[in-house]
Formats: sequence, C-alpha cells, structure tokens
Amino acid sequence: MKKKICFLLILLAATLTGCASTKTQDVFRFEAHEVNLIVGEEMNLKIIFGSVNKNEEIVYVIGDSDLIKYEDEKLTALAVGTTKLTAYVKDSPLTRASVNITISNKTLSSLKINGVDTLLIGETKVFTTEVTPSDISSNVTWKSSNVKVATVDASGKVSAIKAGNVVISATSKYDSTIVAKKALEVKYHDATSIDITIVSGGINLTIGATAQLKATVSPILANPEYTWATSDAKIVTIDETGKITAVAAGSAKIVATSADNLVQKEIDITVVWADATKITVNSVTTDIYVNDTFKVEATVEPANANPDFIISVDKEDLVQINNDVITFVAAGTVEVTVKSADGKVEQKMSIVINPIPDPTGIELKTEDGETTYDEKQSNIALVITISPEHALQEYDITTSDETVATVTAKGNGYVLNTKNPGTVTITVTSKVNPTLNASIVITVNAIE
Repeated sequence: MKKKICFLLILLAATLTGCASTKTQDVFRFEAHEVNLIVGEEMNLKIIFGSVNKNEEIVYVIGDSDLIKYEDEKLTALAVGTTKLTAYVKDSPLTRASVNITISNKTLSSLKINGVDTLLIGETKVFTTEVTPSDISSNVTWKSSNVKVATVDASGKVSAIKAGNVVISATSKYDSTIVAKKALEVKYHDATSIDITIVSGGINLTIGATAQLKATVSPILANPEYTWATSDAKIVTIDETGKITAVAAGSAKIVATSADNLVQKEIDITVVWADATKITVNSVTTDIYVNDTFKVEATVEPANANPDFIISVDKEDLVQINNDVITFVAAGTVEVTVKSADGKVEQKMSIVINPIPDPTGIELKTEDGETTYDEKQSNIALVITISPEHALQEYDITTSDETVATVTAKGNGYVLNTKNPGTVTITVTSKVNPTLNASIVITVNAIE
C-alpha cells in the first residue's frame, strides 16, 4: 500500500512539473523558499494562504519521500540530499507553491583556501582547501573571477595568464552556500634588459628634423611598457610615442626606462646645423670715408642653417673689424668677404674708402637761434657745423669775456652759460684749417 501511495505522489509531481510554465501566484507560498536541515532535524513550515480561502483543501507533494517527511505543517529531515516540497489547492491545481530543501549530516562552519598571493605570468600553483569540521568533505568547485588574468581547473591548479588582479573562489560541494575567496596578483617578470631601435631617421639630425625610436623590453614576459626621457630638451625633445625632434645644435642623450625601473638604455643624439645654401649681405648705400663705420648684416639660408657669419678683407691695413662692425682707417679700395659659418657660401663686395676732405666751411649758432639772454642762464646749447660732412669735426671754441659768459663741454658738444650783463663774442676755429672760423655775439641782460 505504501508503494502505491509513493507512485501516486511521484505521478502527481510529474503532472505539476509539466505545468511549470504557468505563472505561480505570489500570494500563495511557503514561509521560506529555501530550507537547509541536518538529518533528524525538524522545523515548522507553514503555508501562507494570501488571498486563498483557508478552508480550501491543500495537497502536498514530496519530491523524494526518502529524504523528508511533512505532516501537520512539520518538516522532518530523513536523509542527506536535496528535494522539493510542493503545495497546491486541490480545486485549483495551478495555485501552488514550492520550497527547495537541502539535508546534510553536519553544518560546514568554515572553508579556507591555501595558496600563494602572487604569481608570475606563466607560473602555475595548486591551491588547496581546509574545512571545519575537518571530517566534512573538502571537495569544492573552483572558479576564477577573470580567466584572462588567471585560470583554475577542477583540481585547484591555478595558471597565471597575464598581469592583473583576480579572485580565486572555492564553493563547497557539501554546502554550496559556503564560498571561500582568495585574492591573487599576477605580476610581470623582472625586466633584465631594454634595447632601442631606430625606426626612422638617425642619431645625427639637422635642426628641425625628426626621428622615430622604439624600445623593446626583455624577457618577453616582462612588462613591455617603458618611458622616454631626454637629457637636454633644449637640444632634442622626445614624446611618449618615441618621436624625437632636433631643436638646437649640440648633443643629448635619449633614455628608455622599463616600467619597473630595473633597466635603462640610452642613445646619443647629435644635432647639427643644416648646410648653408645662400647668404644675403646688406650693401653700402653711401660714400665711405676714413673713420666711417659699417655694420654688416647677413641672412643665411635655410632657416635651420647656422645664422653666424665670418667677415674677412683683402687689405687689413685699411680697416678694423670688431665683430660685425667695420671701421675704415685708411683711404683705398678694400674687398670685403662675408662667408657662412660652415664656409659653404659667401658674398663679396668692393668698397672704396675716400680720404677725409679738408674743411671748407664752419658755422656757429645757438640751438634756439637766439643771441640775447638774461644773466645767470645755464646750458644754452651751441651748434657747430664744419663742412663738408666728412671733414674732420675738430675745432677750438673761445669766449671774449668769461665774466659775461663761459663755454663748457657737455656730452659731444658745448653749452653757453651767462654770468653778468654785457656783450661777449663766442668764436669757433677749425683745428685743421685755422683760417676757418665763425663767431656770434651774445648779449646778456640784467635781470630787473
């Protein structure tokens, strides 16, 4: 008779399972959805009727009667295993509820993973577990949180794939609610060397030119990342992609450093001026006389060529050269050569140096053109002109009565200072030709 009842229960369970696609009414349910019991343990498990009339007849279906017993709302664990208890309204079989039941012998209080905290890429280690109580099965299901970083097989063998962080977890097969976790860091191998390759360009560059570098870190399982640096950014710069740019003439080192700072490699870069292809020099636009000066201005092309230039003459006794200024010291004809610093291009010009002409005229006046002043006036500027323009501007200046007015040097000229009322004659005489002179009469009035 008991076997017949069990058969009917199983048949009814199958019938209800076939209707599983019908939506369960949430209002009709057990007090719990999941139950965990130890063999021999009992618990009260009631149905919450919700909107269902409590007078309705409820049919209870046990998935495996060898594992549990359910009578008068009391659930009893009979044997280890998992099963389901289902309830439905007899007159409305689609109104049903179920609870999953797990029965074990003992409670697993803890699960621990034993294993390393770090692995290098390519390494493998077997992780193990410990359970409490120790007589419970320690069989687990292993899992990696990121299989791209590390994998773990069914035996707990962990394989490091790439650098990063991952969590290895173990779920107890005895009690799936118990999960142990262990953080694992996968690291690169230490860098042992780093090499620099010139992809394009070279180590000898002209100003403004570029080159492309690439670094390779060894071994292959080391971090492939690296950083670039220059010893002198005023000479050569480098960006994060390895592109270098020549800035100014000189030498500098480019350094590649591994991400772990264990190895470095450097390469010497030399930056030079481009060859000069053309030089343009300003020309003399006026007649040149002895004692005149001429400032040489030259433009060297291309723009990244050395802008400096060298001045030379064929007759050094006719000129003096101070940097880029030529002073003509004697009459004659001189050929001036202006050459680029690298000697690639030059420009010549012939300059005639005229002798200093004799003075032919001299003129004296006050700057404001007046000849009458009050007594005790100071710094009245005097204007002295000797012609022609290139004649020696050398002269003597005198006053006929220093009690009335005096003349004193100031800067490159002279000034008149009145003293007392009266009349005074100021005379200027050429030192080269004393027969050339000029005078003005100054009247000094008393201050009333």
